[in-house]
Amino acid sequence: MSEMKRTSFPRLGETMHSTTLQNGLQICVFPHRDYTKAHAFFATRYGGIDRRFRIEGVDYDTPAGIAHFLEHKMFDMPDYNAMSRLAALGATDNAFTSATATAYHFECTENFKEAFEILIDYVSTPYFTAESVEKELGIIAQEIRMGEDSPGRALFQNLQAAMYPIHPIGGSIIGTVESISEITPETLYACHKRFYAPSNMVLCVAGNVDPTVVFELAEKMLPTERAPEIERFYGVESELPAKIRTECKMEVALPLFTLGLKLNLAENRLRSSLIAAIAGEIICGEQSPLFAELYSAGLTDRGFGYGDYYFPGGGMLIFSGSSREPDSVVEKLHSRASDLAKNGIPAAAFESAKRAEYGGNVRATGSPSAICRAQALGVLSGYSFTDFPEIMDGLMAEDVQSFIASEVLQTRAAVSIVLPK
Repeated sequence: MSEMKRTSFPRLGETMHSTTLQNGLQICVFPHRDYTKAHAFFATRYGGIDRRFRIEGVDYDTPAGIAHFLEHKMFDMPDYNAMSRLAALGATDNAFTSATATAYHFECTENFKEAFEILIDYVSTPYFTAESVEKELGIIAQEIRMGEDSPGRALFQNLQAAMYPIHPIGGSIIGTVESISEITPETLYACHKRFYAPSNMVLCVAGNVDPTVVFELAEKMLPTERAPEIERFYGVESELPAKIRTECKMEVALPLFTLGLKLNLAENRLRSSLIAAIAGEIICGEQSPLFAELYSAGLTDRGFGYGDYYFPGGGMLIFSGSSREPDSVVEKLHSRASDLAKNGIPAAAFESAKRAEYGGNVRATGSPSAICRAQALGVLSGYSFTDFPEIMDGLMAEDVQSFIASEVLQTRAAVSIVLPK
């Protein structure tokens, strides 16, 4: 068995057992004997943006939505359905596809070993027939059409398209009815072979588990050879959005708005994300002067918030909410950012925002499922979530002010609005 490394993180109350198998698979286990549940999370660095790539000198251009389509089809096995078998063991399972990753996971209070074997088996065993693919085409086409009636999806999709006209992040993760019609069993087999190789994946387990069982089963059930490297292509984008404003009308009570700012590619994804989150909190968090002003004037409500999102090739800082005067809110957001960049960040505001972000990260990893998700998606992005306390210690108000001054620029902004019909 591959050598196992044990690392303690006293500030998080966690101990991680980790290893990298001969095939390149990274495994992280957080054992908790006092938990009744165990959670397993098996993910691949393959999402909606990974449509164009090169392997061993051969170029591939795949249909939009294929990563999501593949996720839907992975539960079908030659002689059983993975969902049904996991349910029979008392395990609760699910899966999702994001722009950058696809993940399969389950949680159980008993029969962990049996459920874990099923997870490894179905994720690593592709099985597609022309009939099952044709049936899934209809199901996902219906999902796409239903999504066309979602104001929230339209709001964000229109923003991404305005900001990133070249990068595939500007398109839909689930594709279009036209794009998925190009998917065949052959294209699914080809993408599984390339992206579901262990060297492109990570496996995280947390809860009442024995790390040795996890390592031994993964090593026994998965192929031993390493797959060739994948070269991915996302296109070259301008620092500026293609459109600064996009509007549509849908069935909403109040206008919905999202202000997006185009961020540069982050060298240290975790550090950049922590800085962006602190900046968002200082600009318009619930303890900020701007939030109090907007809320007291009735220009926004408790649903108003912010978020950051980094991905290969770029990133976004986003402010979203509903308002009877969205343009006024957007103008005040720009004004607040400009003032912070010019005059600096008050020490009390920085410390408050930093504490809020630290506490939010601790709470966000307070369960086996949350630990697995945070660590797995972090590893796929090149970092370990367990590093965040030390990174937070080193952050200064000047780091956040520098980020606001260089990244939160009106010239990089785009606005998406959904108006009532």
